[in-house]
Amino acid sequence: MPGHDARSRWPAWPVWRLLGRHDRLCWLAPGGWTLHRAGLEAIADGAYGEAERLLERAAQRYRRELAVEPLARCRVHQRMAHAFAAGAAGPAPSPEALALALDVDRALARLDTIESPAAPFARVPARALLARWCAPVAVAVESPADDAPDHTLPAAA
Repeated sequence: MPGHDARSRWPAWPVWRLLGRHDRLCWLAPGGWTLHRAGLEAIADGAYGEAERLLERAAQRYRRELAVEPLARCRVHQRMAHAFAAGAAGPAPSPEALALALDVDRALARLDTIESPAAPFARVPARALLARWCAPVAVAVESPADDAPDHTLPAAA
């Protein structure tokens, strides 16, 4: 079928652009997963604002469907989109972005599995993404600036 990836049954063209810009079309989505997947596609394309909106719509649908586990995964993806939008993946993330990244890691620690935020969005163990979902943030946390105060304990005399 043209325009479709036979492996995933997901359209090759960016559905998230259509759903993200036209609120009235979201009710056509067959379930929360369709909106969730569209949000993941938007994250992968760097459209973090649209990703947050799509993931919020997916969360609303999951609540209506009483799908607790997918709702929890969706909320973590929403936090990821928010952290990316705040510059968590930038070369010099702000303290706010670092706090958001820490919040994402805490949420990941409470999950068993989650869809990877990178295509093809395979389900992976959540702990495998800890501190790796946003590699530049992990590097920024591990290598503080030279002029940063040293918060290590003094050596015992």
